[in-house]
Amino acid sequence: MHRTKHVWEKITDIENIKCAIVCASKKKTKRKGVQKVLTHIDHYASEIQQLLITKTYKPSPYTEVVIKDGSSQKTRTIHKPKFYPDQCIHWALVLPLQKGWKKSLHPSTCGSIPQRGGHYGKKKIERWMRNDRKNTKYCYKLDISKYYQSINQDKLLQMFHRKIKDKNTLWLIEKIVRSHNKGLPIGNYTSQWFANLFLAKLDWHISQKLNVKYYVRYIDDMVLFSSNKKKLHKIRNVVEEFISDIGLHVKGNWQVFKVKERGVDFLGFRFFHTHTIIRKSTAYRMHKRIRRIGKHIPTPSEVSAVFSYMGITTHCDSRNFIIDYILPYVDLRYLKELQSENSKLIAVA
Repeated sequence: MHRTKHVWEKITDIENIKCAIVCASKKKTKRKGVQKVLTHIDHYASEIQQLLITKTYKPSPYTEVVIKDGSSQKTRTIHKPKFYPDQCIHWALVLPLQKGWKKSLHPSTCGSIPQRGGHYGKKKIERWMRNDRKNTKYCYKLDISKYYQSINQDKLLQMFHRKIKDKNTLWLIEKIVRSHNKGLPIGNYTSQWFANLFLAKLDWHISQKLNVKYYVRYIDDMVLFSSNKKKLHKIRNVVEEFISDIGLHVKGNWQVFKVKERGVDFLGFRFFHTHTIIRKSTAYRMHKRIRRIGKHIPTPSEVSAVFSYMGITTHCDSRNFIIDYILPYVDLRYLKELQSENSKLIAVA
């Protein structure tokens, strides 16, 4: 991570705080509490500024929500912070720092980083596998167990103390980190950045010290490629030791395997040297819901769901999947007409 100095003035700048309020309000503008803050943004920005300058800010209690992740179907516990002042302060911290933080992350790190989502990693893997079959012959795939909950707060704060020399900024970071009893809460905007930065040293170690040419990390999921299976097993031992030293654990489902025989299941797709297809579990879920939708006149949300699924298919080689598992059950032209009618009704309303 790049050394950072004199950022407190930027964090507490009134214009930065206003920008933070607007950013935090995205997709929440229908909430009465959010509307109130936006309507009187100068007043609330000034209040936040005083909370920070006087160091009287105390994080609010989290609201715990249990959700089912749409892509992985895993049950996750989300700890939601209050919009005001907490989410606004999280954004006020990140906005002046994110440019430097992004530069410090390895180019193959993706997920919860602006302009570096899942498709960023997908394009890299496809390019490597199609242009260099020899060095993508074998793959080491691993996942860190309960990553957010397992992050050691003391080690995380030590990392920030080494790289940030502004005591006021460190005070705010510690306030946010210590606001949760263990690890990082899934729900804070800051948690996404902190989680990525915590493994940045590992990313560079894999790339520079272990000389791994092809490597992608998506939050806590990683894939490493090599032409040699034995070399990957040696790398695996070093990586697992490194992860253990920072208080984390690799799940027992890690794999070292030959790519040609099974493809690489990662980022919602299965990658082969010649093509990319939808992950089997995702394809099954899509097919199951589309069959159900095709049995009646679909609601507006169901129409949107179908076209959302179609959007996924545009990012891979899915012609046969569409022909066999989508077109026999829904009429896409008819759904486009319904979508158009729904849009007109919303516009009139």
